[in-house]
Amino acid sequence: MARSTRSPRVGGPSRRTPAAIKLSTKEGPVATTWVGLRWMRFFEAQTEPKIVAEGVALARQSVVRRLDIGHGSIVAHLHGRGEPKRTVKIDCSTYDHEIWEKLARSMADQSLFSAKLLAGDMPRDVEDLFAPLGIKLFPTELNEVPIAVDGPQHDLKGVVSSDVCCVAAIIAERLDTDPFLLFHMRGIKEDEFRERLRQRRALAGTASGLAPAYAPKPIEAAQTPAEALEMQLGEFWAPGEGLDEFETPLDRPEVSHALLRRLGPSPFSLGKFPLVGLLATCYDTISESAIKGRDLVIEDEENGESLDANDAPQD
Repeated sequence: MARSTRSPRVGGPSRRTPAAIKLSTKEGPVATTWVGLRWMRFFEAQTEPKIVAEGVALARQSVVRRLDIGHGSIVAHLHGRGEPKRTVKIDCSTYDHEIWEKLARSMADQSLFSAKLLAGDMPRDVEDLFAPLGIKLFPTELNEVPIAVDGPQHDLKGVVSSDVCCVAAIIAERLDTDPFLLFHMRGIKEDEFRERLRQRRALAGTASGLAPAYAPKPIEAAQTPAEALEMQLGEFWAPGEGLDEFETPLDRPEVSHALLRRLGPSPFSLGKFPLVGLLATCYDTISESAIKGRDLVIEDEENGESLDANDAPQD
């Protein structure tokens, strides 16, 4: 899907959407699932029904030219026929690594709950897990969501205008098909949270509460006691017995970036990019390159085998 090339600097990657964005429906409610309805209900409670109706009407036209949904911020650029350009910005609080770990742990303890989340379904009682931590998934008070509309004839702050309702309606419709967009706005990507949840469920299923990210096959020769070091000096750099049994699987791990997750956020605050994110990108790039190389070798071997078969004498 085509996406815009610019995104706001709001502390995380953005989900970008194409230009000329509007609701897919021409009439009726803008949302049908409980997630979309709950989101839209918040904005409806902050203004008059007439303004909400005007906003929904705008959302059904090609008024929104660009929409950037990032960690902690929604930025929309509006421009209708005969209307001045304006920018709508809706901010929300994001939660850090520690909070999401606690949430993943709580959700993993409830098998039905976590199964729904891993299947892409947002349970209705999901907010019950946020409340004990003193945080919210959906906003409930206007002061929790700083709102601003900027433009030549617009300079509104903290006011739910028709332009704000227009953007809110489009987000509500997106939440119908992508409820995890709420998690994204609160500071974590869907695939990252699902990975954390899977990891927590795996740990919960072990007696000690610990599980290796990668369990290598034991090498028989490595199980026998080694001779004293002074007895091996002449062959110290020679490959040991059983080296051909040593496995180096070129597959994606069950838990990505296991070491980085264990170490947590980097203590170094200086630099253009966060160190953990930079290392994660390097690991992913190297892994993809290795897997691609493995696939090419397998393909060459398969092609070689087929050639030998074709060249074999026919009875």
